Amino acid sequence: MTFLVSGLMHEVLFYYLTRVPPTWEVTSFFIVQGICVIIEVLFKRKVMTDRWRLHRAISRTLTLGFLVGTSVWLFLPQLLRNGVFDKAIWEHSIVVQELSCIIKRSFHVLSSFSLDKWKRPPSVL
Repeated sequence: MTFLVSGLMHEVLFYYLTRVPPTWEVTSFFIVQGICVIIEVLFKRKVMTDRWRLHRAISRTLTLGFLVGTSVWLFLPQLLRNGVFDKAIWEHSIVVQELSCIIKRSFHVLSSFSLDKWKRPPSVL
């Protein structure tokens, strides 16, 4: 249920980002992940024993390979098809431009600001 709800939440998020009706690829990605987690847990409980275990490096490599493979198959096409990367790059460029303007203005204010009027007068002996 957690993976299904997560998939539906991502579909809503993608809808609001792209305003394109859902294709259910993203929900499928999460459902496949959930089914595979169930299969893995059942397999480890029924088949695997303490004497027969995969090395941690092999297990992690298989997990990451499966995650990347299903992401490229089900998650990435919707992002590419709807131009999400182009929109994100465009929006980030706007943020960078605004931040650079703010920084330039703050340095201009600091450079025109003089501390001379707050210097201590020479001490009188």
